[in-house]
Amino acid sequence: MGEIVALLQLNPTVGDIESNAAEIERAAALAASNGASIACTCELAVCGYPPRDLLLDDGFVERCQAAASAIQSPIPLLVGTPIDSGSERTKPANGAVRVGPGGSGEIVCRKQLLPTYDVFDEARYFEPNLDAGLASASGMHLGVTICEDAWQHVGDVPNDYRTDPIEQLADWQQRGGPLGLTVN
Repeated sequence: MGEIVALLQLNPTVGDIESNAAEIERAAALAASNGASIACTCELAVCGYPPRDLLLDDGFVERCQAAASAIQSPIPLLVGTPIDSGSERTKPANGAVRVGPGGSGEIVCRKQLLPTYDVFDEARYFEPNLDAGLASASGMHLGVTICEDAWQHVGDVPNDYRTDPIEQLADWQQRGGPLGLTVN
């Protein structure tokens, strides 16, 4: 039997970091009890989507990333969270960290394609990454993208981005690389 990947369908409350993290823990435990070997939350699950100007509040991004990294899970879990900018970036990233067995908050992905149309204004708050993310969990190698990263390839976005994360994953897979997983 193959690996079972649980896609945790949650309804996070924007700005309620602690409650969202607790709900993620409960959902991961339930997924594990139902036989999942790895789980994945939605985009920005720790802070809720869209967090908008909360991202500008002093310490908000750091609290989100710390809460995501502290989540206890019996199985490997990818958690959508804002990622601190660090010293080399000017804005935070919209990303995912890995927790659970074998992971303690390691950053596995930063979103590449940031929508700026209709109700979306992600480029105002986040800095894009140049590459899709990679993670290993439960013996699987995963190529990780976030939301819009997966839509460019099929033309489901009004923007014409200069990169295609799905093409990157396809190139990796042709060389024996990872299974693709999108945090959406």
